[in-house]
Amino acid sequence: MFRSSVLQAIGHSLTTDQMDILAHEVNESFNLGVVSGFGSSIRVPLQVAVRCIGDFFAQDKDLLAFLAHVLAREGKFVAGSQVLLKGKAALLELLEAESWHYDREMRQFVRDQAMERTADWGHMAEGREYHLTFASVDVVGSSQFGHENAQVFAQMREYVRNYAEVWNGRLWNWMGDGGMAAFHGADSVNRCVISMLAVLMNLPVFNIKYLAQGPELRIRVGIHYGTATYKQPVNEIFSSDMRVAQKLESEVSEPNRMAISGSVYTFLKPEMYPCFVAGPRFDHLETYRLTEIPL
Repeated sequence: MFRSSVLQAIGHSLTTDQMDILAHEVNESFNLGVVSGFGSSIRVPLQVAVRCIGDFFAQDKDLLAFLAHVLAREGKFVAGSQVLLKGKAALLELLEAESWHYDREMRQFVRDQAMERTADWGHMAEGREYHLTFASVDVVGSSQFGHENAQVFAQMREYVRNYAEVWNGRLWNWMGDGGMAAFHGADSVNRCVISMLAVLMNLPVFNIKYLAQGPELRIRVGIHYGTATYKQPVNEIFSSDMRVAQKLESEVSEPNRMAISGSVYTFLKPEMYPCFVAGPRFDHLETYRLTEIPL
């Protein structure tokens, strides 16, 4: 997600000549005329230059190395004009949410390990299969927010992460406008459901805080109890049961509601049963939909 925001900031801030010079300073093999195919006699259009930067620095760490160089050269004159990164504060906030911190002394982006609170539970063995409760969360109609509001999705990530961690869950991955939280251990099903209920209950507060001028952000949640094989990094973990949670979210859940599988419903505390009604059978699974958010 952050790649599009980085490239958009570069396109709004740098001239074609500045991109060519700065990229060459980062990697001497970069030549915009050659990379673009336009040659040295034809001026490369701005959007083509931005695309070339994204293609050449295809790895996230390489694109961030280019961005770090742009930040290091801010205020200096390159190709006849001053380098100034527009929307810098919002972009750095977005990268912080992705655990990338700009070290001004080193002039590079580094992984902020202190921010990786959700990396793992500290006791899971690599390659071992575990029973877990998975919660898939996704923003409804995310395209209406546009690339300029990418920081909203970063704020939503932290919002979901915080509620998951309150109930000893972990946000295992987040890609743009949605992600997957996992819960392990005794009573993981109820802790997962309660945490996602808290996410839904407090969503109006999130909208007031971050989207007071609209549009209103809505989410869907799908929850399934199953298994996954643990490995690092956790954002590469995937299983068929995680896929079930995603499908429950996208195909069964309604906006600002959640859908759960029969395996989740079985382990719910009885007092939570009235909040759910039977949903459609899905991939040979019983499903249940949240009808009301308990207060």
